[in-house]
Amino acid sequence: LWDQFNNNKGIAHVALAPNDGWVILQDRLHLIFKHHNIPSSLFEKLLELYRADKKLKCVAFSASGGWVVLYGKNGFWSENIPVELYEKLHEWADLHYELKQVAFGPNASWALLAGTTGYWQQNIPKKMADKLGEYHAADKTIKSVAISPDSGWVILGD
Repeated sequence: LWDQFNNNKGIAHVALAPNDGWVILQDRLHLIFKHHNIPSSLFEKLLELYRADKKLKCVAFSASGGWVVLYGKNGFWSENIPVELYEKLHEWADLHYELKQVAFGPNASWALLAGTTGYWQQNIPKKMADKLGEYHAADKTIKSVAISPDSGWVILGD
């Protein structure tokens, strides 16, 4: 990360996998990616999307070895993720919502952000769910979320 930052590579997104793997999405003329120790199926999908000049937006890893890639306005690809998340991704993509981010946490928890205030979640900490609900009800933009392995959390928004 430090090398990328110091060389003005424009870090757009970082995803850490539970097995010490990682993906860095860099924003230059075209969004490119660096990676280490990721599933071959994920690498192949990232390479396919990059070669097709799709804008990579988000990569997320679950504790159970699953992963999600979001690209373009509402494109996604996934492997071994919770059925409810998979169904919600399809539903929102079919409704033409902009899919922004997926974040996984411990105990099969996850959050999906779409549009400016849209979210869906499962098993996230109650205070986090309450805060997301407050943002949504107040029509405040939810930019990004993170859930730590010990159930800590962060919401970035307006």
